[in-house]
Amino acid sequence: MKSLCTCGVRRFWTKLIILSSMVAYVYPASPGISDKPVTLSSLPALVDKLIKAEPEKKSLDGEIIIAAHNRFIELLDPEKGYFLEDEIFPFLDPAKKKEYAAELTNGSYQSYKDMVEVFQKAIQRSREIRQKLQGKVFSEIPTEFPKTGEQLEAKVYWLFLASRSDRKRTVADLGRQEEEWSTCNEELLAQTILKSILPVVDVNSAVLGERDARAMREKLTKEAHGTGIICEEVENNIRIAQIQKGSPAAKKGLFQRGDILLSIDGKICQNLSLEEVDGLLREKDNGSVLIAWEGPAGERKEQIPLQSFILEEGRVQGEMHGNILVAQVPVLYSNGKGVSTTEDLAKSIKQAQQNGPVSGIILDLRDDGGGYLTEAISTCGLFIKTGVVMAAVYANGQKAVYRDTDPRVFFDGPVVILISERTASAAEIVAQTLKDYGKAIIVGAERSFGKGSIQMQTVTDAKGAGDIPLRYTVGKFYSVAGISPNGKGVKADIVLPGFSKKLTHPLSAATLPERIPPLFHDTLNDIPGTARAEYQKSYIPYLQEKEYTYRKLIPLLREKSEKRVKKLSLQSGEQIPKEQLHEAENILEDLIERLKEK
Repeated sequence: MKSLCTCGVRRFWTKLIILSSMVAYVYPASPGISDKPVTLSSLPALVDKLIKAEPEKKSLDGEIIIAAHNRFIELLDPEKGYFLEDEIFPFLDPAKKKEYAAELTNGSYQSYKDMVEVFQKAIQRSREIRQKLQGKVFSEIPTEFPKTGEQLEAKVYWLFLASRSDRKRTVADLGRQEEEWSTCNEELLAQTILKSILPVVDVNSAVLGERDARAMREKLTKEAHGTGIICEEVENNIRIAQIQKGSPAAKKGLFQRGDILLSIDGKICQNLSLEEVDGLLREKDNGSVLIAWEGPAGERKEQIPLQSFILEEGRVQGEMHGNILVAQVPVLYSNGKGVSTTEDLAKSIKQAQQNGPVSGIILDLRDDGGGYLTEAISTCGLFIKTGVVMAAVYANGQKAVYRDTDPRVFFDGPVVILISERTASAAEIVAQTLKDYGKAIIVGAERSFGKGSIQMQTVTDAKGAGDIPLRYTVGKFYSVAGISPNGKGVKADIVLPGFSKKLTHPLSAATLPERIPPLFHDTLNDIPGTARAEYQKSYIPYLQEKEYTYRKLIPLLREKSEKRVKKLSLQSGEQIPKEQLHEAENILEDLIERLKEK
């Protein structure tokens, strides 16, 4: 059995790739991505690098340009409350696409500057309208860009003066946006242009906001810095949504969910955006902040330290159900310092085995949208000997093979992997690889999400490239059987009822092959001659062979499962996940019994 040493589960690969949030990322940042804020002067070279790395080889002309303009307008005016329809038409006119394409070639970005100028005038117009609308009420609010002055007045009323519970952004947020764009600087313009272009070139590419980037870093590394207070905006108040376990705020034990933050270091929270509050609570430098808040005990103040801490939420949770270990794996994470999915899963297995025999394991990947590729590889390594886990084909034609090189097996019993339509990316590699080798049976949704693209990213780059927190597609990944989950997902061996409707999404990396030759017989063609001898000695003799025992039993297991689920009446939304897990346990128990008979 594969054992843990003080340095953690052994790994031999060096190229670190992550597959997360239903996309696949490569880490660290690619050469040529600056660690400084993007500017108009640096934007052409950056966009060129990103497009050259993109597998579909799209060019910034034709419909791409018009779509990018449309996206830029959406970023400026997402609620369609400032522009009139005829003001935006010139920027979306297909007859001008060659003119706009030439702009990007010469780096002038004049049309974007013109759109900002029109927007600035629209902001001033909106302010004037608000002055004269006091006390007026409208019965009909347009959903698209207003066509007339009266429709515009109705939309301005709806945005700023109407009492509504469905606000996407508060009036204070709209006011801050107006100030920001009224004095638009070059960095803001350049970053917004980049935000408009990237998703059009590839649906999975994006420039992330700092709040989203921070959340992604924490999800992938399970490390955080700050007070540990997570906020939300409710009815123009900043309220506490969560206190992270192990954080300085949690150790104080003073705060509760729903408490209203009043000020941070004297700065009134109602005057700040949610992002600004979040930044004050999570400053990078050590120190402390003075927080004033209102809770059940009234108004209080307390100095809260700003410190780094390890997150406990969203990590592997193992629980014994009889002789079966149920392990929930919400994401494939690692901080490179001993906190990882593989370490936590291995510890759960080891602890369970110390308390008695473990007859089988259920890996619950239903909410796992991905994570680090190294964790996908090492997680597979807990259940297989040596062998290829996956391969990647990049837009530049480069190919890479990723292997588990540790012959030790941590658990060699039957495994059932529970999937849903949310199971994606690196989690799909775990499911598909263990299925390919015959080491696991897949149950749950008819298929998983189907995200097989690889992306570069700068979000977790410790060198500071997070100043441009972005992700962009560079390739496609394949399982050991040469199968890519892209657009197809991992197919369940036994489908369970109660899952939501299949998710649909645009396919990416379409120009790369749908399949590649299987890699069960590892030729080591990609290994340099100097290292190949060592692989021949310590890797090839232990290659994991395809196993067929579980696969042969699937028809029988499916038949028994179908008879059981016909008797189920899944009415409650809360009941469905429990029933799915319960049926997965039944399937695993049937498998264990059949194996005993053999």
